[in-house]
Amino acid sequence: MKPTLYLLAILLIILSGCTQNYKTLTNQAYLTDDSHGMLDRHKFYQNDSLNLTIEIPWDDSNYSTFELAYFMPRKRQRHVLSITKVNPKKDFILYMDSWNMIVLKKSNINLASFRPYNVEDTTIINYTPLKSTKQIFRKTIIENKNKLIVKNDIIPFGKDYISVISYDQHESKGGYTGIDISNPDDIYFYGEDYLRTLKIAKKTAHYINTQKRFINVNPFTRLDEYFKYGKYNNYRAATLGAEKSSQYHSNEDQQMYEQALATYYSFSHEGNESDSLWRILTHQTHDTIFKQAGSIDDLLKRVDSSQIVIFNEAHNCPQHRYLVGTLLEKFYQKGFRYLGLEAFFNDSLLIKKGYPTSGNGFYLREPVFANLVREAHKMGFKVFGYDSDHNNTREIDQAKNIYDKTIGKDPEAKVLILAGYAHILPNNMAGKLKAISGKEPLTIDQTYTYLHHLNNEVKNDQAYIIQDQGLKNKPDVDMLLWNDLVIKNNCFSLHESRSVKINVPDSVMNNTTVVCIYNKNEYPYSDKNIPIPVILQVIKNKKTNIELSLCTGEYMILYLDDYGNILSKESLHI
Repeated sequence: MKPTLYLLAILLIILSGCTQNYKTLTNQAYLTDDSHGMLDRHKFYQNDSLNLTIEIPWDDSNYSTFELAYFMPRKRQRHVLSITKVNPKKDFILYMDSWNMIVLKKSNINLASFRPYNVEDTTIINYTPLKSTKQIFRKTIIENKNKLIVKNDIIPFGKDYISVISYDQHESKGGYTGIDISNPDDIYFYGEDYLRTLKIAKKTAHYINTQKRFINVNPFTRLDEYFKYGKYNNYRAATLGAEKSSQYHSNEDQQMYEQALATYYSFSHEGNESDSLWRILTHQTHDTIFKQAGSIDDLLKRVDSSQIVIFNEAHNCPQHRYLVGTLLEKFYQKGFRYLGLEAFFNDSLLIKKGYPTSGNGFYLREPVFANLVREAHKMGFKVFGYDSDHNNTREIDQAKNIYDKTIGKDPEAKVLILAGYAHILPNNMAGKLKAISGKEPLTIDQTYTYLHHLNNEVKNDQAYIIQDQGLKNKPDVDMLLWNDLVIKNNCFSLHESRSVKINVPDSVMNNTTVVCIYNKNEYPYSDKNIPIPVILQVIKNKKTNIELSLCTGEYMILYLDDYGNILSKESLHI
């Protein structure tokens, strides 16, 4: 059957940690496929022995992306070798063999970083269909302490070249062994294989028919790779990963995927997508009617008699952080000087820089969380992290960390804590902290109404205490809150702000664009600690302008594409 050629992408392998970069001069590619009308969109194809994966995210534009990675199943590690966005118009052939190799035919090869590799058997090298010379070139792409070797061999093929990326992993009890260019039998066998590859791609069809989806990588790790595209992070990571659900087959894997996706949608403030996924994840279908039992002022009155106050949050719901931000000044006036945050790290980095960065933790990527840290630090709170990496002892470790950083050294300290979900329950961190400190914490739950999708009798943009009598499975906390606040600006309305209309540059109007607004004093950055935007918005459908409310200050606006590339930038004074 005549192979159908599909437009793909340039192979650009730049592996961090190698002494030399691997580059080809060719800038276009075709994928051969003998059996499918079109390769499925956004899927991974994994070679069982090679453990190299290729992602083929086709789109309808003139550009496509191509990703090559290798995976070490025992350590659950996945390493990206290349991510490239190209204009696919010319010609070379990519072929993933059902053996342990990837084969490419290329028009141009830069051999500067390869070394000559001689083969003695001239009969094999002069194999007529291969039309090769005696000289072969080799470069080791990866060689590490785990005895993994990924190598690249180049064999001349007429005016072109054949490039073979192959795999070796030698273990005491055996293991997979890649092509040995020095072995005449291997050369003969694979020489025939190359020829078939270039003509009918028969084995490609066989491989794709028998492939296994790439399901071993943790979805959070997968989306983290997307998020780190570009210099200023890529807030379209969830969109890039949104069509990967079919690769996760077990319920556990699927739930982790949905949780990861909901979290990353919350980073980009695409709340509808995040909430929809969370409803699927929590399997909540019933509604509960409830009534207001008190206001936020009533909550603040109860704070007067408490030395420790703990709010919880859903990690993918920025409104929960926003409420705490609106109350910072009230808490400060009541003598609270400590703000403890789950999943906040590297306290000294905040003190050094004066503002949060990506180096302060995973959830700091979400702008409201970063703004909470900014305002608290500016106000005079001692912002600290208290989390633990030890799952078996996490609750007691968190409690000890809070105590040691606050009441343990300052017995009169008043402490405000923001924790995730169930950490505020008596059997968890909150109860452990009470036992250690002798202080009764005031526990305030925001997640019950969020997880149970309670019907709101009152109009939106409010937060208040609800009546808890008769509610099913209500948590053992001091009060339950409804929080349906609208995120109004980047300073929790603690300072003067005004509404501004930002005209989208013509040069980016045809793209789905992320508008990221940074404090100008935080932009640009010179180290690995990437600044967090104070506010962002995803714009689609050729939108010509956006309206935002910003607090007074100097800002830098970046317009970023789906891959974190800067399309345009401009300054803004409020």
